[in-house]
Amino acid sequence: MKLKYPRLAGLVVGLALAGAAVVLGGCHGIPQGTAPAITTAGTAAGAVTLEATGAGLVKADARKTSFKIECARCGDESEVITIDTPVPGKPYTLDWGCPQCGHQQKIIIRAVSANPLLAK
Repeated sequence: MKLKYPRLAGLVVGLALAGAAVVLGGCHGIPQGTAPAITTAGTAAGAVTLEATGAGLVKADARKTSFKIECARCGDESEVITIDTPVPGKPYTLDWGCPQCGHQQKIIIRAVSANPLLAK
């Protein structure tokens, strides 16, 4: 049997193998016991929701935010890291390197204000 589109068949097989590698290699998310977003208690400026990319939030208040990182490649978890709580418009960023496998990961923790005057 001759295939009508042999290159397309090769592409489909290649994508299937790549997908299998991701599934078998593990697609890691955020560490257990953490959350992708947390809303802080009300402050003078109002409640602020913190959102994390590349990490999981442990706890947060108006002054300090704690988070953990799980390596997207090997699943190794960092210790809890505590930073000053970001304010709307000034996200915290970190270029993190996994000490286990060397994988580089971009961590962003940003504040999203419920107050539209602060969201600018």
